[in-house]
Amino acid sequence: MEDVKLAADGGNDDHQLNCYGLVFPDNCDTYYGPHSVQCLTTIWEWKGCLNEGTRAPVKLDHADKEAVDLLTVDEVLENFELVQVEAHGSDKDKGLECYGIVFPDNCDTYYGPHSVECLTTIWEWKGCLGEGTKAPVKLDHIELHDVDVINISGILQNFEAIRVEANGGDDGSQLECYGLGNFLFLYLCVMNQLFCIIKFYWLNQCISTTRTIYKNKFRQQQYNPMK
Repeated sequence: MEDVKLAADGGNDDHQLNCYGLVFPDNCDTYYGPHSVQCLTTIWEWKGCLNEGTRAPVKLDHADKEAVDLLTVDEVLENFELVQVEAHGSDKDKGLECYGIVFPDNCDTYYGPHSVECLTTIWEWKGCLGEGTKAPVKLDHIELHDVDVINISGILQNFEAIRVEANGGDDGSQLECYGLGNFLFLYLCVMNQLFCIIKFYWLNQCISTTRTIYKNKFRQQQYNPMK
């Protein structure tokens, strides 16, 4: 039996199955620990979590690492899987631990599929409108399928890029984000600026007129001190 264990710990897959009931994940050399950061990272990523997560193995402090080293490989697998499962529940802290982000409202999965409500929350959060031609409520079945294969981080970046390109003057992105093209977008911007300019001009005129009245009154008092 000792030979079987030695062979298992030496990396023999068959003996690992015979001795421990599993083949060690890549970079893992022992069942009982201590476990290398590389071993833990392999398991962490295998369970679907990211190195951006606040509890990623590369971010563990000395005390946390010692606690994990007391676990067997099976227990590490179960522990990391639980973090990932709870990240898809209502526990926002687990989302931070596993993925490094708090899920937006109405979003309950990182990898998809994503509900239209989830996508709409992100769309509006990034500053785009329901009138946009690429608003989630307007996507067809194929487009929704394409979005479903993107993780939450990718969707956040994608929707942000559409808004940035729209504000940069790209006609297509303006239609996608706001539902209006470059001419109308420019028109509204100009009209808004004209309103501000007129308001500013009126305010300056008001201030200038007030100053003139008081200046004239002061001069009159200087020349007619008895009045």
